[in-house]
Amino acid sequence: INQIGGVRQDALRWHPNGLALDVMIPNPTSEAGVALGNQIVAYVMANAKRFRDGVTKAGLSVKEGQTPIVPVMLGDAKLAGEMAKALLDEGIYVIGFSFPVVPKGEARIRVQLSADHTDAQIDQAVNAFATIGKRLGVIKS
Repeated sequence: INQIGGVRQDALRWHPNGLALDVMIPNPTSEAGVALGNQIVAYVMANAKRFRDGVTKAGLSVKEGQTPIVPVMLGDAKLAGEMAKALLDEGIYVIGFSFPVVPKGEARIRVQLSADHTDAQIDQAVNAFATIGKRLGVIKS
């Protein structure tokens, strides 16, 4: 980047499934570069699936999708804010979204997974969502 609000010297390449990847891949147009990019996408998608499956099994509702961003649907704006704060207190950095960012009644917590998250970190996040979800009455047990 030449300046804030500037342009990149190289084009930001898009992966065929629509995810923008801006990682330092040596020679991204080579066979090895494409393979490495595909490997990174596979990691992030596997991590998103692990999280999505975990919180769903715990009793939370997630918006369907095939992306590394997993919206945990809560509906209530105040609840989304409270849960996001409680998760932050547990070391899980997530963002609560509500109207006008999303439609009324569709408040959510946005969770973004990366290829660098470990299984242990994802499991820690799932456990925190489950514990806090029960405490706040989101998960009925």
